[in-house]
Amino acid sequence: MKKILFPFALTLLLFASCNNDENETGTDNGRTPATFSADISLTRASLSTWDPADAIGIYMLDAGTTNISESAANRKYLTPDTDGKFSPAVTDQTIYFPVDGTRKVDFVAYYPYTAGLTGNMYKADISTQDTPASIDLMTARIASTADEPLDKDHTTVVFTFGHRLSRVEVNVEAGDGFTDADLAGLTITLSNQPLKADFELLTDKLTPGSETGTITLNTAANGQRASAIILPQEELTGRTLTFTMKDNSIFTWNVETDRTFETGKKTVFNIRLARAGIEVITSIQAWGIQGTVNGDIIQQ
Repeated sequence: MKKILFPFALTLLLFASCNNDENETGTDNGRTPATFSADISLTRASLSTWDPADAIGIYMLDAGTTNISESAANRKYLTPDTDGKFSPAVTDQTIYFPVDGTRKVDFVAYYPYTAGLTGNMYKADISTQDTPASIDLMTARIASTADEPLDKDHTTVVFTFGHRLSRVEVNVEAGDGFTDADLAGLTITLSNQPLKADFELLTDKLTPGSETGTITLNTAANGQRASAIILPQEELTGRTLTFTMKDNSIFTWNVETDRTFETGKKTVFNIRLARAGIEVITSIQAWGIQGTVNGDIIQQ
């Protein structure tokens, strides 16, 4: 499993091929199977490489629709090592193009793979942040076009994955009255967060649930860096960043009511902890667009 560093996209290349050893026609009962190869073009949830046993789910659709083609729904493909070559998890997960070459198809893919989806609905749950990559929902879609059709005779497909949730990063430095050693063991929480949502994979629609709670950020042992995956959200009251030091000193900062956390972007809080209070500088980055705001945190 991977740790998330940045929210950029990754590129997945799919190449359909046939095995001439399968039968005389070079296909499986006249069908052309798809062979998937993945390349990470930009840093993502890991160190820019796949981890062994990483799995993605893939849908093949009738072109221009959300109708599943050839019963190819949520097929599990995984990579046995870090070379980015994906294969069906088991033989019956193999995706085949329609035998009729006039039938065009689209593809939808998502990560991380989840078995047993109901109604193509991915259940996002960010309440536990222990393994960020396991909750960092990413999806990709490629559609057949007149210039670049997708069928058994046009078999090269390029997926570009994008993040569908949001991300918070906190950088902490010691101010007056503290040393770097004082930051070790720091705990950071963010309150009043929507915890669960439904994401319809074929329509890219995210529907948050009503449950809210406090999440604990993944914080480095030295207390100087922390992060969390959160659900995209509009204006909301009652959101507080709380910093608890190992000596039980507590600092809080009320997140602005009008602050939004957008899909596919990360919000970076640069924090300076001092006995007299805290300086906060916030930026928003596309996990590109940037902005800053200053605030004060009061020690309790």
